[in-house]
Amino acid sequence: MNEAGIGIEDPARIRLHKQIETLTAGEPIDAAAAAVCDALSTLKKFPDGKIRVCVTSPPYWSVRDYGVEGQLGLEPTPQEYVANLVAVFAEVKRVLTDDGSLFLNLGDCYTGSGKGGDPTKSPIQ
Repeated sequence: MNEAGIGIEDPARIRLHKQIETLTAGEPIDAAAAAVCDALSTLKKFPDGKIRVCVTSPPYWSVRDYGVEGQLGLEPTPQEYVANLVAVFAEVKRVLTDDGSLFLNLGDCYTGSGKGGDPTKSPIQ
């Protein structure tokens, strides 16, 4: 693994990492880059106003553990989850161009449906 935690044997991840390095250096790239990373720390590396589109579906609160320490969605309370999302999306706003767009998918499952979520942890009582 390199310092970014990317497996050297994975060429797609290496290309992605190089695209992110290019973007964070302020150089435009003409291709889409998909990142599986710590969004907040990665976004802080980007210069202001360089991203035209952000498409994301962050982990939902208390639905799934991806086995990553500090991941979004495992906060003890919904309030902490929302505070962490606000921090991430403040960075998204900063890096978007003036005419940039954010496409956010949040909550495509519902508590009690049997399709995700823990009904005993529902923020809606």
